[in-house]
Amino acid sequence: MGRQSTSGPVDINGKGQVAFTEDVGNDRTMARFYDGKTFSNLGTLGGAGSFVNALNDVGQITGGSNFSPESTDTHAYRWTAHLRLA
Repeated sequence: MGRQSTSGPVDINGKGQVAFTEDVGNDRTMARFYDGKTFSNLGTLGGAGSFVNALNDVGQITGGSNFSPESTDTHAYRWTAHLRLA
């Protein structure tokens, strides 16, 4: 298994949720979310990587992602954590 490192937490909200960008190797990064129990991979918009810019107290993350594997152009996204009802 290859060594993975993070670029550090990008944002921590009032609920203790964390959004960060992880270095996954081969000059690629991947946006991640931690809700206090589970890590989530936010995926991409079809390209090789993604990154996080900000996280708010509602659990919404903004960032960017490559649109296709052949392109280095990035496109903005907004991702929202699913609410869990007790």
